[in-house]
Amino acid sequence: MPYSYSQPSTSAESINSGGRNADANYGVPKRCFCGLMVKLERCITGQRKGERVYRCPLLTDGDEYKVNRDHLVQWWDCAVTEELSKINLRFDVLTSLESARAGFPPALESIRETLRLMREEIDALKARLATKEVEIARLKGLLSSW
Repeated sequence: MPYSYSQPSTSAESINSGGRNADANYGVPKRCFCGLMVKLERCITGQRKGERVYRCPLLTDGDEYKVNRDHLVQWWDCAVTEELSKINLRFDVLTSLESARAGFPPALESIRETLRLMREEIDALKARLATKEVEIARLKGLLSSW
């Protein structure tokens, strides 16, 4: 029997999982654990009669809404709530990236100013080097004539 991550765990780690969920059926499911495409149907039995549910087409009518480790059963409201939480998380990430990007222009301006000062210093050093090379050539000429 395949293992399903959708079953609740009694371990303490699952209670404090930090918001991450590795379930194959987190959010709006597309496929069952068996690989078939899930169907969105209305529940026809039980306390949640009339509510929408994602389920594997291989499930039979008697046991379709019970805990099943072989095939996926997920209520529409839970799936949509999980999907919205994923969208909210992505929105938060995009918002933080946008605010970080807003701080780039001043930083870029500072880098440009530093680069300009370094170029000026390099030009000054090149001028000093040229002067020293002229002086060295003059001194070599004096030494050779001595």
